[in-house]
Amino acid sequence: MQGLTGLEYVDCSKNQIEYLPIGLEDCHSLKTLLLKSNCIREVPADTCHLPTLEVVDLGDNLLEKAPPVNFTKNLQLFNVQGNKFNKGIFILYLYSLLA
Repeated sequence: MQGLTGLEYVDCSKNQIEYLPIGLEDCHSLKTLLLKSNCIREVPADTCHLPTLEVVDLGDNLLEKAPPVNFTKNLQLFNVQGNKFNKGIFILYLYSLLA
């Protein structure tokens, strides 16, 4: 993802992706990461620690454990519903952690 560090929006939903692209953690402007309905089994820790992330959708993948997420003041939606590790709904709406 070299040269795309200013990227703010990624939607790769429904593409049978198994792995996140190398260098995604270098996209320090990324606000929205939509990876719903793929074949992702693991999310690197660095990817979910981007301070600008507002929306992360990893629903309906093959995750066996919850991704390590840094719940910053910017994060508003984190969806991992429909993965192997959870049997129920696991959607977090975070409107303001520092209110």
